[in-house]
Amino acid sequence: QGCAQQLILVSAVGAMMMMNDNRHPHSSNMLLRTFGIVLTMIFVLVTSSMQSFCRRETVSSSKHLRGSSASTNNTVKFAAKEPSLEPPSSSTSSSSINDKDNAGDPCRKFRAGHLPHSSSRNELFQPATVVAWPYAERHKLLWPQEMHLLGDGISQSPFLELSANLDDFGPNVVWVGDAMGGMTSRTDWCEEFGNVIQKTQEKRRRLNATTTLQWPIFIVDYKDSPDLLRCSNIEAMVGTDCVHYSKRSTVQGRHWNDTASWVERGTPHPNIVTATDGDEKHTDISTPLLPWPTYQHVPYYVRTDTIETLAQRLASMGENLQSPIETVLPRNTHVSHFWPLPLPHIDNASQGNDKEENVPLVEQESNRLRDAVSEIVESLGRNCTTYVGIAGSSRRQGRTNVTAAYVDQLLDSKIVVVSQRDEWQDHFRLMEALVSGALVLTDFVHHLPSGLNNGTSLVMYQSEYELRHLVQYYLQHDEERVAIAARGRRVAMERHRTWHRVEEIIFGKTITRYYRRCSEDIHSMNAIKDATHC
Repeated sequence: QGCAQQLILVSAVGAMMMMNDNRHPHSSNMLLRTFGIVLTMIFVLVTSSMQSFCRRETVSSSKHLRGSSASTNNTVKFAAKEPSLEPPSSSTSSSSINDKDNAGDPCRKFRAGHLPHSSSRNELFQPATVVAWPYAERHKLLWPQEMHLLGDGISQSPFLELSANLDDFGPNVVWVGDAMGGMTSRTDWCEEFGNVIQKTQEKRRRLNATTTLQWPIFIVDYKDSPDLLRCSNIEAMVGTDCVHYSKRSTVQGRHWNDTASWVERGTPHPNIVTATDGDEKHTDISTPLLPWPTYQHVPYYVRTDTIETLAQRLASMGENLQSPIETVLPRNTHVSHFWPLPLPHIDNASQGNDKEENVPLVEQESNRLRDAVSEIVESLGRNCTTYVGIAGSSRRQGRTNVTAAYVDQLLDSKIVVVSQRDEWQDHFRLMEALVSGALVLTDFVHHLPSGLNNGTSLVMYQSEYELRHLVQYYLQHDEERVAIAARGRRVAMERHRTWHRVEEIIFGKTITRYYRRCSEDIHSMNAIKDATHC
């Protein structure tokens, strides 16, 4: 009504001025005629503006009324915005990760492919609280994989924080079950973890009727086994949509072939999903392939203790992590393979306590490929300098803290050959070799870690002949060798640190993809720098 009244008033004034001007068509009073024309033009412009304004007011009122009605029915949807990839600063306020889009489904919000956004453009995200089990019961990280992935990975991600509080019922809480913890049988592990979940559900029922009995549970399996772990009892408790599985080895049917004197590659598990190369996005794992759920591929990662020791050793050589170490180091060893020559006739009792190096007979059945590769590399010593053996520590000690002797040998090698176990895939040596700046030759891998490609960031061999030929070729083509080594090191550092892996497990992709912790000064390792400069 206000718009209509203003239009009528302006129209009346304009009409009166035009009529006044028409009554004196031959008047010599030019000032009056000019004044009338100007008012007429103003009348036209004002009328047009008022009509446009009224139309906007009408549409706005209509939308407001429709929005109010929709809000009453709880059907309002908010468009998701892509979050900033920069780590949140301590001075920035944060908001809950439990946004309105996911309010009705507590288990899908962490697997939506992006973090739920804040209602304010100036607010960032409150880190997700990760309750790790069995760490939550013993309050100590015992196994190397726990220390690296959960301890280091979570502490260095700005989007996650580790917790042992089983009574935290907040909306940002997720649970991670580490299948390595306790080293019990598969069935016993699922039963023990399920008992803890059941007790927590009972406590939630007693304390707060509004607290959901479902929350995201991530089961992570880094065991040396091709078998898939499934906890049907836990799925029955919280629902299949709330249970997400991650698996390190993705191959089935891999084994040593005595006739071919080489390992059979096997086939990938059909239920394994991997990162899409190039953009860190993952296949949707919410729709299982019956009768089994899907398993996210989580290969080993670059350990922070490796980088710290690497930085220390480079500093002693007058270099740092930013140096082009592929070319500036002398690298006097042509080829290295970090596995000893087989000693089949020495029994376990005579080998001492640190004799994984000498391959006890009980382990030889799963290391025939490594034995064969060591013999091949050793035979190359007639024409080049080789290293075959264990440098530094092995077994649990080597998996916990990398030694300077091992890193020194990596940095001295032009080519590092790595080989996997006979029955499963993936090992720490792959990433350790990549970050050293050496060219990495690996036996065939069905699912390479994301960003790594055969021929551009590493090279795969599939037979003794190929291994010999590739070593000879790349020792004669330095530029190609250095280029592939540099790309491999960059991918490993930018996409496969511990915090990258744990973010992939929980969020379905890396959030801090463009950031990693590194520094040329070993005393300021906590500095976060742009990946292009590290």
